[in-house]
Amino acid sequence: FYGFMLYSALEAFILKGRGWWTFRNDKPDSARTAKKDQCTPIEYPKPDGVLTFDLLTNLQRSGTYHDDDQPSHLVVKEHMAEVPVDVSFSEYDGPEGRFCPAKVTLLRY
Repeated sequence: FYGFMLYSALEAFILKGRGWWTFRNDKPDSARTAKKDQCTPIEYPKPDGVLTFDLLTNLQRSGTYHDDDQPSHLVVKEHMAEVPVDVSFSEYDGPEGRFCPAKVTLLRY
């Protein structure tokens, strides 16, 4: 127990996330996102009910709770309202629709 506490303190207060074992990103995520014509669609098998389950069953078992009137997870600024349609969907096939595994991410302007 104390070893984990010591490690956490070392990582947080002394190294501040700069340990040699920490992954480093030399580019922003947007520079690493491939356009839709450079990717191949993934064909997932149908859920078998034993090892894999449908989305609603997985969501129910996760214990995730959302109110019906809960605000959207993703909010687009008014001056960028055209970006999701003109850029994101047309060039990248709308990756923001895959940010939330429960597929409850909706764009709100």
